Amino acid sequence: MPSENQKHWLDYVTFGLELLGLLVLGIYASYTIKIYCANKQAADAATSAADTAHAALVLGQRPWIRIKHRIVKPLNFEFVGAAGSAATMTVEDIIENVGNGVALNVVSWEDVIPLDPNMSTTSARDRRDQWCNANKRFDPKSSTVLNGYSLFPKDPLIQDSGIGPLMSTVRQAVENNMKNMSFLHKGSGPSPLSGKVAFAMVGCVVYRSPLDPDGTRPYMTGFLYHLGEPEQAGIQPFVTPKGTADKLQLVKFPDGDFAY
Repeated sequence: MPSENQKHWLDYVTFGLELLGLLVLGIYASYTIKIYCANKQAADAATSAADTAHAALVLGQRPWIRIKHRIVKPLNFEFVGAAGSAATMTVEDIIENVGNGVALNVVSWEDVIPLDPNMSTTSARDRRDQWCNANKRFDPKSSTVLNGYSLFPKDPLIQDSGIGPLMSTVRQAVENNMKNMSFLHKGSGPSPLSGKVAFAMVGCVVYRSPLDPDGTRPYMTGFLYHLGEPEQAGIQPFVTPKGTADKLQLVKFPDGDFAY
């Protein structure tokens, strides 16, 4: 049997070996972590470089659509269609792809919207956002959605578009304006703008590039015009909703357009 001193010596040796094993394990773990971190950094750098290269490719090869308008037929308040009486106007759209890649699944929309009683374009912008955002996604297999068309670079599409609100909407806007003006002119007689209304034309084009997944249109060009009769100090936007407002023109404001 080992003596008491031999037992202590064996305990020391065992303890020393255990410490050595822990030290070796710690060194190995530290080395492994360093290798993992280095590999991860390299992988992240490669991913970042690939993402940057892809973003540069998309930016350099993506389509960019711009759209121009002119009034072909002035706003007329005497049109009667299947939905009832309406105020209608015909505009010419020139839709051009000024980018380097083909634009796919292109769809566009525009409409004439009465201004709010405070002369803001909030309702018009909200209507634009509603339609444009709803049409950024689509089902390419569905036969009931607007899949759109292709637009090649430097090959503009020219089309006429008939637009305008129902007269019930126009009359409601006139009534809202009269209530607002009566409040502002309370006790000072009738407002000279009583019975009149102002309009904005809003719309957008949504589309995608061949590098984007099918079923989504990530790109959009939006626009907003005020309808008004140019004057020396600006424009006169108010019209009486009768007959034809043949003096109205499309007037751009700085904050009306966007593209991404």
